[in-house]
Amino acid sequence: MSTTSLESPAELVQRLTAEGLASLRDDVEHGRLETGLKALDERGAASEIVRDQYTGRYPLELIQNANDAGASEGATGGRVKFVVTQSALIVADQGAGFGVDQVRAICGLARSSK
Repeated sequence: MSTTSLESPAELVQRLTAEGLASLRDDVEHGRLETGLKALDERGAASEIVRDQYTGRYPLELIQNANDAGASEGATGGRVKFVVTQSALIVADQGAGFGVDQVRAICGLARSSK
């Protein structure tokens, strides 16, 4: 599970998805069906928690993250810009931006780098 500095956030998400599926496949192939089912159940429960607690909150969370980033860098009066395209929501602020580690953190429940 090595991460190279050349791996883009999209490539990281694809790799993490493939690794999750490979892990589940390995559990099934090696007779660890209970382990695989438990992992799926936990992922389902986590999805419900996120859906119940964060539905509609993403813009607010992104604004809070931008505010936190600005405060940690000593900035005041920061701005956030949202751009919606056909395929993406682009959020720009005065923070350092998301690298591979930050994308990895937001891909898992309760793994924020904050």
